[in-house]
Amino acid sequence: MAHVSAGKLKVTSFVLLVFLTVFSFGQKPVISVDVQLDEQSFKKIAESVVFDEVYESRKFKVLLQDALGELSKELVLQDLFSNQNIVLSDVQTVDGQLKVVVSNFDFYTTQALNEYIENPVTGEYILTSSGYVKIHVGERYSYDSSTSRYVQDSDGTYVRGYDGKYYSAYTFYSFMPHTKVYYVLKARVDYSLNAKELKKAGSFDVSTQVAAKDYVYDPYNNRMLSIQESKNKVFDYFSTTLAQKLQEELMATYKITGYVESVKFPRTILDVGDKDGVKVGGTFKIFAQDQKTELSELKVIRTGGDYSECEITYVKKGYSVKPDDVAVESNATFVLPLSLSISYRMDNTFSFDTSEVSLMIGLKKIDIHRDVTSYLNFGATFLTKDLTNSSGSNSLQPTFEVSGGFRLFGNGISIYGLGMARLEDTAYIGLGLKIGILNIEAFTTLSFDKFLFGGGLLW
Repeated sequence: MAHVSAGKLKVTSFVLLVFLTVFSFGQKPVISVDVQLDEQSFKKIAESVVFDEVYESRKFKVLLQDALGELSKELVLQDLFSNQNIVLSDVQTVDGQLKVVVSNFDFYTTQALNEYIENPVTGEYILTSSGYVKIHVGERYSYDSSTSRYVQDSDGTYVRGYDGKYYSAYTFYSFMPHTKVYYVLKARVDYSLNAKELKKAGSFDVSTQVAAKDYVYDPYNNRMLSIQESKNKVFDYFSTTLAQKLQEELMATYKITGYVESVKFPRTILDVGDKDGVKVGGTFKIFAQDQKTELSELKVIRTGGDYSECEITYVKKGYSVKPDDVAVESNATFVLPLSLSISYRMDNTFSFDTSEVSLMIGLKKIDIHRDVTSYLNFGATFLTKDLTNSSGSNSLQPTFEVSGGFRLFGNGISIYGLGMARLEDTAYIGLGLKIGILNIEAFTTLSFDKFLFGGGLLW
């Protein structure tokens, strides 16, 4: 029996090991990072920024022992040094490499002549769509709608130009020609990521421009003051831009995957958090077995080291989020809050001559299943006979209307309370039946002397 039990234990252990190996999708790939750049004066800065951006994304485990040994001589790695106790120190199997090559490095200065400089105190010019306009300094005006005239007002927002026109202006300038000098830094970045099933390569251009010599106006001494910037500023901006673009290109290649631990509708807890790279405002989705049908969408509202609290923002009708559901990092589904409708209606005479077509657009509110709970539309109604009239659009006489509805009960197949008001007409109330985007509606005037029946499509 002991032999059999030991055998079962070995088999069980083997099956468990295989299971963990196959289904350990939560394991982040271990990568090494290699940054190549010919410009040695900038190389260390670029390396530190790329390393830090990849590490702080928490999407990968970064093998940095060799990099730290090489870069520990540089002060630019202070942020990385603070993470040394987290950096992999044991022998790790490297899953792949991120290679970044910065080439065509081009650094130069350029100049631009400016004739005007901002002067908020005594500036005698304003900038309009047609160019700079000289104004009467110190005069302020407001518009008197009762007389349709501009009147002097110390608190007014209008100024009077020498051309006799009035302008609304908040920024003022003085004519004082000067030359600005800019640092410009451009480069080509090629990258390749090869780690397990994660494979991506591409390239992009990075270009930054920083004022090397700029000017501000001193209105009290009637002179310009020059401001000098160090070359380091353009390198800082370039490094930040490079890191941000690299993050945009690469970070979506590895999607965080976790399990639902608990549900207290409309909140749920996932078993992944800060240490896994989860960010507040991020989105997770739960899919059906086909990995295409979306069952639920979760928005991250709070994170901890190994957990995330999410708000359930969407649930497919008939489905309930439950513990052990697999949630995958995804892009949020954008739902346009616009309502569109097209309807055909007849009145109680049932005559074609009085039938009408309504075209409406407006706003809608949806529930957690993305069904419409209420809407408010604006549009126009045309007599059908006018639309079919061969004489053209000159015969069209639209009636403008405002209509709205709110769901009384139902889900999927729903009953709505309706209201409608028309210019040069009376108000209507009614009921609507909505099945998907199919909409059937019936209206009556408040005096019940006129009825409208019809239907169409409502999104």
